[in-house]
Amino acid sequence: MPDKETYLIFADNHGKYKHTEALLRQRGMNVFLVRKDEHFGNGISSELRANPLISEDLESVFSYLQNNRISYEKIISFWCLDFETKEELSSSHLKLQQEQLTASTLNLLKAVTALQVEPKVYLLTQHTEIVEEQDRMEVSQAALYGLGRVMINEFPFIPITMINLSDCPESMEWETLDKLLTVYQKKHNPEIAIRKNKIYQRKLKPVLEAEAEEKFAVSLPAQGTAFRATVEEYGIIDNIRFRKFKRSKPVDNEVEIEVRAAGLNFKDIMNVMGLLSDEATEGGVAGKQLGLECAGIVSSVGPEVKGFKVGDAVMAWASESFSGYTLTRESCVIHKPEELSFTEAAAVTVTYLTAHYSLNYLGRLAEGERVLIHSATGGVGLSAIQLAKLQGAEIFATAGTEEKRHLLRSMGIRYVYDSKSLRFAEEILKDTDGKGVDIVLNSLSGKAISQSIKCMAPFGRFIEIGKADIYRDAKLALKRFGNNLSFHAVDLDRLMLQKPVLGKKLFTEIGTLLKNGSIKPEHVHSYPIQQLPEALKQLSKGTHVGKLVVSTNNMPVKVYPEKKLFLDGEATYLVTGGASGFGLELAYWLTTKGARYLVLVSRSGCKTDYDRQTVEAMKQKGVNVVLINTDISNYEEVQEIMKKIRQGMPVLKGIIHSAAVLRDATFKNMDKERFDSVYMPKVMGAWNFHLATEGLPIDFFLMLSSISSIFGLPGQSNYSAANNFLDKLALYRRQHGLAACAVNLGVLGMYAGMSKEGEHVLKVLESQGWFPLSLKQVTDKIQNILIQQPAYRMAANLDWKRFKDFFGHLQNDPRFEEIIKAESGTKGGGAREMLAL
Repeated sequence: MPDKETYLIFADNHGKYKHTEALLRQRGMNVFLVRKDEHFGNGISSELRANPLISEDLESVFSYLQNNRISYEKIISFWCLDFETKEELSSSHLKLQQEQLTASTLNLLKAVTALQVEPKVYLLTQHTEIVEEQDRMEVSQAALYGLGRVMINEFPFIPITMINLSDCPESMEWETLDKLLTVYQKKHNPEIAIRKNKIYQRKLKPVLEAEAEEKFAVSLPAQGTAFRATVEEYGIIDNIRFRKFKRSKPVDNEVEIEVRAAGLNFKDIMNVMGLLSDEATEGGVAGKQLGLECAGIVSSVGPEVKGFKVGDAVMAWASESFSGYTLTRESCVIHKPEELSFTEAAAVTVTYLTAHYSLNYLGRLAEGERVLIHSATGGVGLSAIQLAKLQGAEIFATAGTEEKRHLLRSMGIRYVYDSKSLRFAEEILKDTDGKGVDIVLNSLSGKAISQSIKCMAPFGRFIEIGKADIYRDAKLALKRFGNNLSFHAVDLDRLMLQKPVLGKKLFTEIGTLLKNGSIKPEHVHSYPIQQLPEALKQLSKGTHVGKLVVSTNNMPVKVYPEKKLFLDGEATYLVTGGASGFGLELAYWLTTKGARYLVLVSRSGCKTDYDRQTVEAMKQKGVNVVLINTDISNYEEVQEIMKKIRQGMPVLKGIIHSAAVLRDATFKNMDKERFDSVYMPKVMGAWNFHLATEGLPIDFFLMLSSISSIFGLPGQSNYSAANNFLDKLALYRRQHGLAACAVNLGVLGMYAGMSKEGEHVLKVLESQGWFPLSLKQVTDKIQNILIQQPAYRMAANLDWKRFKDFFGHLQNDPRFEEIIKAESGTKGGGAREMLAL
């Protein structure tokens, strides 16, 4: 490093540059200042004046220095620090500010690129990065990043470093900046932030789905939270997760229940293990969902519900019962007897309904008849014992362990057998003097079925409550049935849906028996719902006695984002750029997620027959589509849009800002008109809708940004700058408690208007390694973003070999080192890969 370097400082009007100027002079460095003024001029020997908005003035600055043989090694620009948003900016104020900031930065960088020398360039920003928790976020200076990143790629031989300072830099921070400017750096870091004496560098990291899930999981009270248990991977009980869901308003005869407790059943185990086919589950209440029964408090009712009101304590046959809330039909609900706790009430619905339907409805069990109850220490078995005793029947029972058989004997059951031995049939015939039993309540499989049939008396009823043999189409020897035997298969889940009157009658009868004490819950074991996987594991072992239940509580439960997006059919969703191209495709996609009211905003409306046909197709689906042609960069016109929604449509709940224009040009050919034509519609449209929705509790404000924002694609300084503004606006809104996400999308396919109109651009991008994203790739990524609500994400199809060949100067760039190594190192480097950041 030379003993005495010369620094060219472009000074801000607030005098923040003075800290650096003083420190540099203390080190004996030469400092030459360029101050803002109306016109170019030279004052004292170490100072010039120039108008940042006049490109000729910046050219004159460097010409003057060259003509006067004033050399300089480093350029430091403080000009961006004059642009702040300490107070909320109006639309007109922001537009003027952004015109000045982008013009001054563009003019400076263009002037630097015209030089014959290659100085180091430092561009300073302030409070545009959230590095530490206390950092305050602003958007005014965001465009500088887009301009700087593009220049790095267009002029890789000019070292550019963008340095972010905190909101209120202390002396320590200025000293750290001074060291950064004056001490030799072994490695060039294009983007850094300084906080006190610490230097941070930007790094992009791949986002793994599992990591994203963990990041956006939250702890919420188990009671009163809209979550439900989901199977993440069949066959692994530990992969059950609680996920958020949007509560839907009950319709018709539906009852919504705030769950207090839910019973576990072997069907839940089979569901988790992936052992139930579609054939085995279709046509029932629960289907393949986890949870069959619950007890809780009625939280809402449909308009046709007559027997229940909000606040009623109930027990129910309901799908997705391992949850904070569940919906079921009125026919599947009864009032909870006051004598039962919620935990006890959750333990009896499936067991007693199954036993009651099997023994008393199908079996017509009569006093004095003999009934064989297999697996009698399970939930259904214990319920069947109580009902059989109530009818005065003689009970024969099996169990799999001596401990369980001892329990049955202690309950007064004389005839107890080993369910794991096929000798029970001959033993029963011996104990009944060859007469056999009148009813078999069977849950065993395989040869145990034929053995059970052997010990049946004439006119006996075989009642099958298991599923395994039925759905593997096991053979049944029919000769014994000639003795007036009957076979019944029981599926209460289907009965409750397909025979609602009978289901309600049976359920009501059980409720009466519970209320008068004729029957009661027995051997109920409760787990907190947070331990649902542990409870299911215990159930799967088959060693327990009685019934397992999980109970909600006020302790926190870890809740993950939803897997699929469900939009509110009674809300309005707005898409800018939504009447054609990619915006229209996204609008149609919103309808597949439940949207029924759309406002599609654009400058000129539908452009092609395909656009008009797509709008008509949405209307044919029953979607209310409102097309508005307007200029969203005009705040008054945005206010008119909001007024129309308030006066004639449901509440606005979501915005997708997809409006975009492409007019590429290199720095050399990028003039203000070309820059503003791309920058202003995207930036001002986003800002105007930001202002218009500040007081609205919208669910999402999604801004479609671009990979150009991150990578600074050559020729796109205007587009990159605009998208950087969106990225920063997402952070800004979130810091103010407002919904916001930005997605940096890669190259889009021919479904996007810009791709259709710029095939030559697609070929150029393909040569750089960028390949089009399919529409499904994009919508899948957007779905994840709208569910998880990160501040921003990036998605692109990238051929790493081509990328590294074209952007060779980025291979050792600290910003991209990690993703380049991770992607090319593990995936061969030549394949097109989905980059998700």
